[in-house]
Amino acid sequence: MSRRGQSAARRAAESKATIPHLYTSRTVQLQDGAPADLTPTVIAALGRALREQPALNSAYRDGELEIHSRINIGLTVETDEGPLLPTLFDADKKGMEELRTEIDALRGRIASGEITSPELAGGTVALTAVPQGADSVMPSVIPGQAAHLGVGSSRDEPVLIDGVPAAGRTVDLTVSCDQRAAGPEASAALLERLAALLATPTPPTV
Repeated sequence: MSRRGQSAARRAAESKATIPHLYTSRTVQLQDGAPADLTPTVIAALGRALREQPALNSAYRDGELEIHSRINIGLTVETDEGPLLPTLFDADKKGMEELRTEIDALRGRIASGEITSPELAGGTVALTAVPQGADSVMPSVIPGQAAHLGVGSSRDEPVLIDGVPAAGRTVDLTVSCDQRAAGPEASAALLERLAALLATPTPPTV
């Protein structure tokens, strides 16, 4: 394994060995016209939802819960040498187009080997989106964080609109969290807020 792959393996082992994981999931209905790449949309929604659930934007250390002052979302990007988590700083203050441009730029710098250490540090919560082929993903909590959002591949399926079956599109969201920092109630509340934001007729705004 490459050095990066070994580091990712150590981090995964540390996560499972030291963090008591709690998982909550929900199938979320998407708004009409949602883009094929949901990542910027979900990140925008997550940033806003975390304002209302600060316990999930925290770190548990030595019996104390430290709430992060900024909402910086680390996005998992898979590479041949292992995953990287470039950071979208102050994600709750950015619109979807700004996030989309920033994500594309980060992915481009990773592909060219120009990504910098500061861009890979400072995440306070993480997000992993899986490609087509998997309905859901349950990612490990990153040490030093309290939550990691897993985003499955979206799919077309019937939904209820005002009690009437209709064609729709859904996605499964899974919150992995450090149970010392946040329990089922906080995690479920985050999913509830994400569901509301992602089903709105217009994209969430700053």
